[in-house]
Amino acid sequence: MPSLFQEFKRRNVFRVAVAYAVVSWLILQVAEVAVPALRLPDFVNSLVLFLLFLLLIPTLVFAWAFELTPEGLKREKDVDRSKSITGDTGKKLDYVTIAALMLVVIMVVGERTLFSNTRSTAATSVAAGEISIAVLPFIDMSPNRDQDYFSDGITEEILNGLAKLKTMKVVGRTSSFAFKGRNEDLRDIGAALGVQHVLEGSVRKDGNRLRITAQLIKVSDGFHLWSEQYDRELIDVFAVQDEISAAIVSALRGNLLGDETSDAEPVQIDVATYEKYLEARVLILQRTNQSLTEARTLLEEIVAAAPNYAPGLTSLAETVVLLTGEAFFSYGDLDAAEVQRIATPLLDRAIEIDPKFANAYAVRGLLLYHNFRYQEADASLQRAVTLNPSLSNAWNWLSITAGIQGNVSEAMDYLVEAIAIDPLWLVPNSNMIQYYQELGRTDEMWEILERLRPYHQGSAGFHAMDAGARSSAGQLADAHRAFRRAYELAPNTPSISSQQAFNLMALQEYQQAIDVVPPQFFVLRNFMTGEWDETLPQLREMIDANPINPMGVFAYTQGSTYIGDYEGVVDFYDEHVKSPELFRSAGFDFLLPTFVPAMQALGRDDDATTLLAAIRTELEEDDAQGLVDSSHEGSWAQYLAMNGEYDEALLRLRRSFELGNRFPNWQYASEWNAVSQDPRMIALKKDNLDAINVERADLGWDPVPEVGIFVTVEATPN
Repeated sequence: MPSLFQEFKRRNVFRVAVAYAVVSWLILQVAEVAVPALRLPDFVNSLVLFLLFLLLIPTLVFAWAFELTPEGLKREKDVDRSKSITGDTGKKLDYVTIAALMLVVIMVVGERTLFSNTRSTAATSVAAGEISIAVLPFIDMSPNRDQDYFSDGITEEILNGLAKLKTMKVVGRTSSFAFKGRNEDLRDIGAALGVQHVLEGSVRKDGNRLRITAQLIKVSDGFHLWSEQYDRELIDVFAVQDEISAAIVSALRGNLLGDETSDAEPVQIDVATYEKYLEARVLILQRTNQSLTEARTLLEEIVAAAPNYAPGLTSLAETVVLLTGEAFFSYGDLDAAEVQRIATPLLDRAIEIDPKFANAYAVRGLLLYHNFRYQEADASLQRAVTLNPSLSNAWNWLSITAGIQGNVSEAMDYLVEAIAIDPLWLVPNSNMIQYYQELGRTDEMWEILERLRPYHQGSAGFHAMDAGARSSAGQLADAHRAFRRAYELAPNTPSISSQQAFNLMALQEYQQAIDVVPPQFFVLRNFMTGEWDETLPQLREMIDANPINPMGVFAYTQGSTYIGDYEGVVDFYDEHVKSPELFRSAGFDFLLPTFVPAMQALGRDDDATTLLAAIRTELEEDDAQGLVDSSHEGSWAQYLAMNGEYDEALLRLRRSFELGNRFPNWQYASEWNAVSQDPRMIALKKDNLDAINVERADLGWDPVPEVGIFVTVEATPN
């Protein structure tokens, strides 16, 4: 045996093996870069590795059987040992190996130093040492292709099971489902979602038989880490979901994932009811009035059939909360008191059944937010993300809770977390767009929209988000086209139709605006017609019952001021408000200016001064947060005009216009009466009219001779 070892050494077989291994590693690194750059199929990397392994034995056999001589290659047995130059050949192989090793070192160091900071942040890159996965929508392979919701539901349940593992980054459902029906390269999906692995599969449901196939794939090279097929009875669907989650954890387990497992409780629900639950979850995530209404109906049936099923209880509460109709940007029209009455016992029961069910705490946080109990909301939402750090909706709701309290930086940090988990989900991206707009970071605002655009062409929410950004930037024509597309996709969603009405008002198309106003926001019609007499008593009754109703208070104070009923405004203030702190603590500082004209008209100078001081404090706090958008400038202009500081007020108003503010209400507000004939105001009105007519021309509409805020129409009954 020693003589054989010496012979291997003499013939340079060991040196050839080492050189082959080093050169093979270099080839694999080149392939890893070249394959995606050349758009070659994923299997090419695997093929290269296979060929290198396949050629190893022939290479070693060749090194044993042949020798390189000055005359060229010869069979080893034909070479005179006294003239053998294997020693020189060995040294040359050493040089080749050393050179290759130097290249290895250069590549490793170069990658770490040159490229460590160049990864895309569009979808938040995978952190060092982080296990990350996206669960792509399972394909419906049922005979009639009519089980799409069931396939989607299975996908979501597997995703939720994995998301409970705190050491694994699991991309949220909305982003994963953006790739449904799209034949995308896995590397592109990985880059868009910022993940290392994807799980894909299919579901075939035929009667009571169920077949689920799943495969776990490494994004970088398409390597299948694990795959399995499950043929079961439908009643076993819950067990199959758990098996798939456990198999994925096993496939990914290592030093980073450790021995963590999901502690999900067994599902206590029959299969037929569970199918309804899966369908309801799909509807909830569509976030339209129609889908949420349909989901509520299904979930009420589910709760009746399975009163101890925590996910069903929580989802019904979530649906009801989302249908709250308290603002112009709501999904529904439910009264806040009714929402509280329905949702609270549902969430209490869900948490009693499963004290570790994160989504129940998240929805409770949203409910508390709607009731202006912000500190309690924050605590409940923090509990949710502690239990499940991958719960993107909880991070988003934490953001709006921080934002309503004026904590812009904290709110944006929470949005970063939400977008990292669910990079293509519209809701946190929309909220981030609003902050970028307020902070003057418009380039980043447009970047988000363009990043999302390829994945949401059929989404009403995306087109409404796009339209809102354009409307705020003064691009009224483009905004109108986008709103029209959103309205076509979801005509019964109040948050879309109310925003469309506002944009039409800015375009001076009041009749069209009236036609799209949702019934629950009837006050918009009053703003457009100026007819308040019949509506104001109704509004007063509404806000007497709930003084912190922002839409109702704003409409009542504005309408009363327009018709000169200053006493009504002051009476409401004295009875319910008493000091600016009521609205400041609720995050509704924008309501404070609506009381000032009445106070000034009735000689309540001390109250007017108190209100103006509170308004200025809020504006200065917003300045400190970095707000610079047209709305902020317009608010400063309004305050300064109310305070009689007209020179600076007109400068701020001009700045607001230049930033895109085209809304006409300031032209008729009483605080500007003193400077209505000032050349600067006349010039600004003309510039605003010209800008509006440019947008109208872009839509093929005739110009308007002047900007108005009212239109004579036959008012629709309230």
